[in-house]
Amino acid sequence: MNLILENVQPKHISLIQELAKSLHFQVKEDNSIKKSKKRLSTQQKEFVEDLKEALAQVDLHQQGKIELQTFDEMMNEL
Repeated sequence: MNLILENVQPKHISLIQELAKSLHFQVKEDNSIKKSKKRLSTQQKEFVEDLKEALAQVDLHQQGKIELQTFDEMMNEL
């Protein structure tokens, strides 16, 4: 079985290689795979931006810098 990882952040590469080595997997780098750029629609771009913002808020919450709403607080707003 083959496993292909794409768009791995450089800071994670050594961790992934270490894990693969400890599990006795063969690791091969293949930079020949061409990346296809897809055009996103306006709606998709908005979704990506909203998702980035939400993840940034989660990160700040985990750092203890902000407090997020509870589910009940969110439902009361609706």
